[in-house]
Amino acid sequence: MNFNEIIGQRDVVEGLKTLINSDKVGHAYIFYGPEGIGKSTVAKIFASILMCDDNTGDKSCGNCQSCRLFENGTNPDFGILECKGLSIGVEEIRNLQHDICVRPLYSKRKVYLIRDAEKMTVQAQNCLLKTLEEPPEYAVIILAASNYEVLLETIRSRSVRVDFKKNTFDEVKRFIVKRVGEDFEQADFIASYADGVIGRALGLWIRRDLRSFGTRRLMR
Repeated sequence: MNFNEIIGQRDVVEGLKTLINSDKVGHAYIFYGPEGIGKSTVAKIFASILMCDDNTGDKSCGNCQSCRLFENGTNPDFGILECKGLSIGVEEIRNLQHDICVRPLYSKRKVYLIRDAEKMTVQAQNCLLKTLEEPPEYAVIILAASNYEVLLETIRSRSVRVDFKKNTFDEVKRFIVKRVGEDFEQADFIASYADGVIGRALGLWIRRDLRSFGTRRLMR
């Protein structure tokens, strides 16, 4: 996996590459931006590079055991915590803390991605704080959030904030054309409604009723 797969987000990508190449990777990051902007996608690429035995700073080697397991979705050194209900509670964070104490099995680091981190309860955030204050030297925790202010100040102050900006119209259009091979008229329509969010563009494409609606609009 490599950062060249990312459309847009140049400041984010270059910043992460600099951290890797200068060996100044921290233990906690907050990836902040609109839902669907690509926070989880970038986090997974970042994680694969950090965990790789022979990365080049902007991509993982794809050949080491860590990379092969990561590609198959079976690397135990990478964990994703998702909200399966209304919130992320203390129990889920304690399970993460139990796992993080075990040294990595196949990789240079253990990386954890907490998606929709703003859905952590206050109690869960306070529980996570203990790990952020004294993290294992091999651990990296990435909080992906679309609402920064909901996170406790104590969490924010111990994490590096990485801001994801909306993509340009041309970037969203290029993504659609590359992904679905659609004609330029339809790509223009989707890109205009996506409002700079690639995940939203993909969702719009998937919705068949929108495809029908878009066709009617284009025929007017």
